[in-house]
Parts: sequence; structure tokens; C-alpha cells
Amino acid sequence: MEITSYSGFLTKDGHFRLVGEVKNNEAINITNVRIKIELFDSNDNLIRTEEQGIELAVLLSGRKSPFAFMTTNETEATLIENYNVELIGYEQSFEEKAQKLEIIWHAQGNVSIYGRIDNTGFEESHFTRVLATFYDENREVIEVSVSQIIFSLSPADYYIFEIFFSKDIAEKARWYSLTAESQEYTIKKEIESSFITNSESGSSTDIYYIFGILIGFSA
Repeated sequence: MEITSYSGFLTKDGHFRLVGEVKNNEAINITNVRIKIELFDSNDNLIRTEEQGIELAVLLSGRKSPFAFMTTNETEATLIENYNVELIGYEQSFEEKAQKLEIIWHAQGNVSIYGRIDNTGFEESHFTRVLATFYDENREVIEVSVSQIIFSLSPADYYIFEIFFSKDIAEKARWYSLTAESQEYTIKKEIESSFITNSESGSSTDIYYIFGILIGFSA
């Protein structure tokens, strides 16, 4: 297991937000991943320590999962100058989540990424979420966003999801990835796509992908 990258920033609301990504480079499936976050002031004095999990409950071999942390204490947030993230534990998962969630198509608009996710399994999929991780030009994680929760998705059924991003992300992002998980299933294939800026595509243009392959633009 490794932490591939992470970054922290002050939000427009005055909160401190830290986002990142872990990768399972083991030959086994992993669960109960725990990370430790340390926040420091300009003199490297420790302000706060937090331990938490990642976004995905089960991480298949070779797969990645984002994580996110935020403090809403505005006084504390203004003091944070440095931070550190450390992997502190994980366990082998003996639960083999079937790869029955599939993103059939997705599109990037001016303020969101939206698309269709299918349940290709034989069981109901509960509490399904689609997660987007955004990367800058250096492939460093700069934001993590999540779709609405799909409380119940029947076999052979689909749902149109939407994940919003800020204007700041629209200016900085160069790539993004999509993954998904429910109580019963995980995604069939992670999706990675280039993030097309407004200057590249036109300010009112949506960019469409089918099975992760760019197929065209639509005004």
C-alpha cells in the first residue's frame, strides 16, 4: 500500500481541506485502511492529529481510492502551514466484492461530471456512490468529489449521476478519475480521462466519453 499524493488548501469558506489518494500495490484485496493526518503551524508546532479511513471500503489489488479531510474551525484553519499524511494500517479483505458496477458513459461539463452507472449484477446495489479524483498538471491530487448517494439500484437498472466541481478546480485540473462502490459491489473498471479546460473546448461545450474513450463534443 502507498499514498500516491496529497495536498491541502484553504477553501473559500475559510475551512482547511486536505485530499489525496492511496493505491493498493499488494497482490491481495485490502480493507480497513487507516491514515494519520498531522497539521502544523509555521513554526512546525503540531496543531492537530486525526486518524481516519479512505473513501472505499474494499480496495482491490491494483486499485486506487481517494480520501478527504476537512476542519471547519476557521481559527485553526488559518494557522495551518504544513501537513503530513501517513499510512498507519490496513487488513487483508476476505470479502470478494463483485465488479458489477459499470460506468457506461460520462461527460464533462462546465461545473460537473455526469454519466450513467449500471448495475450489471443479479442483486440490488445499495448506497452506490461515484467518486471523482481531480489531478493537476503534475498528477498531484487537488480535489475529491462524490456523487449523490444512490440508495437502491436494481439489477440491470442504471442511474444518471452527477459530480460537481468548483471554478478553481476547472482552472487547475488536467486529469480526473472515476470509481464507484456500493455495499455489495465495486466498479468493473476505474476510468481516467483528460480534463478539458474551457479554453480548449469552448465555454459552453460538454465533452463525452463512452467506456472511458473520448467520442466528441456537444454544445
